[in-house]
Amino acid sequence: MRNCHLKLVLGLVVLASLWAVQCSAESGGIQGTYSDGPRTLILELRSGGKAEITDHGESEQCNYSVSVKKLTLDCKGQWGKTVFRFTMTNR
Repeated sequence: MRNCHLKLVLGLVVLASLWAVQCSAESGGIQGTYSDGPRTLILELRSGGKAEITDHGESEQCNYSVSVKKLTLDCKGQWGKTVFRFTMTNR
């Protein structure tokens, strides 16, 4: 249950961040560090499709890709392959 909750929190953080910067794969992708409020869950997206996710101090190396409506995180450990789907809305 804890893992599902953390994935949901990370998904919301990533989606909000993606919406805020409005980046796409065609413009070079996204890079940066995204986290929840207390920084217990941190996602660092690096150049070359490399990523690191830290969950309560335990880090895991991953690869990521971005398409028009999703971010795919591919990790070897407990996170496995995680896909975040999102939509952009105009306000």
